[in-house]
Amino acid sequence: MANSTLGIWEDILLLDKQLTEEQRIIRDMARDFCQTELMPGILKANREGTRCFSR
Repeated sequence: MANSTLGIWEDILLLDKQLTEEQRIIRDMARDFCQTELMPGILKANREGTRCFSR
């Protein structure tokens, strides 16, 4: 039962069903980019108490 409930919370508005295959590919590529390129810097800055990006 817990697994079926978890699935609902992952896409509570059922937005995934409204996306085309191309939109899903773009979403997945953006997610992968954020996880591999941005998240390491965010985690490091959070641990060190500094800002990720300077202007």
